[in-house]
Amino acid sequence: MKIFKAIKLSAICLLLSIANANESKKTVVFDGKPSVALELSSSQYHTEYTYERIWTTCSRQVFDGYDQVCSIFSALAGIEKRRICERDNGRVVCHDDGSYDGGYGNDGGDNGGSSGSYTPTCHSVSRYRTEYYSCEEVVRHPYSVFDFSTAAKAILNFPDMKGAERKIAIDVDLSDSGYLQASAKNLGQEKFLVYGNWGGEKRGGTSTARTLSSELSLAFADGTSVWNLFKNEINKVDFENGELVFLIASIKNPELFNIQLKVKQVRWFLLKDKVVLDDVLSAQKFHLVDTAQGTQVKVPLSDRGVFQPGKKYKVEITLFPSNALLKSLLNGSELPKFKKFTSEKIKFE
Repeated sequence: MKIFKAIKLSAICLLLSIANANESKKTVVFDGKPSVALELSSSQYHTEYTYERIWTTCSRQVFDGYDQVCSIFSALAGIEKRRICERDNGRVVCHDDGSYDGGYGNDGGDNGGSSGSYTPTCHSVSRYRTEYYSCEEVVRHPYSVFDFSTAAKAILNFPDMKGAERKIAIDVDLSDSGYLQASAKNLGQEKFLVYGNWGGEKRGGTSTARTLSSELSLAFADGTSVWNLFKNEINKVDFENGELVFLIASIKNPELFNIQLKVKQVRWFLLKDKVVLDDVLSAQKFHLVDTAQGTQVKVPLSDRGVFQPGKKYKVEITLFPSNALLKSLLNGSELPKFKKFTSEKIKFE
């Protein structure tokens, strides 16, 4: 009876959890309103177990006598033959293992052997069989136990876009443990960076019925240049005047991305290419130059002390979002996956 009560309680908790899950996440599409209020609810449970003893079938290996195994060795031919004898329904049945086609014992030379040339050696091998028997097994049944519920009010404050249309969706989620989270996504062709910061949090209620209120301040920024930066190819990689230079999509702010740079010196014959530089470069270690084709990145190498004029190198470049870009960014998962560029052999000059 205790087991059935636990299962029934577990089912009820599951239904409550599903019902609450429908209210723990909501989506708002920006329509120009300055603010939107959302009410959400969630519940947290933990798992406990009941234990039940049941009868089942177990198995074990039991001793069931001996089998005789004989080996016959021909001193003349240098061949070993094994004969295995087993008990089958009360009868002893012997068979050869096929390693030799001659007979056992002295064949008197009829089969091309020599009388007395076969020496038998026999020994006993333990035999076992599987025995089944009834046994008890302890089965563990999980069920959910209610901890507390959270009723939350989230106020979303949008920026003043002066009537401009922005097809952006904001997802607000209340976790089972009672914390608000937000994410965003672009619904139209235009790409925007959506930033959000929670503030003004207030908590109340009881230990089992908690309340929460908080405000999310949102900001939108044009993300076209960032999308192009990670989507477009890296071009025109070369060494110039002691600097590594390459061309990327046009971008103004070097704080928005970092550079994973790996340089290998090309060596000949059986020598493996030598890694002379493997570093992550932040904005302080490179500078940008605007050109008609895009933005040229210049990485000074004079202070590295590992590059030799006339030697050839291979360069691997990966651009990825910086912490400054990702901080408070709600739609970072939408950014294009950054690519790795690997150059051909380039002479350092």
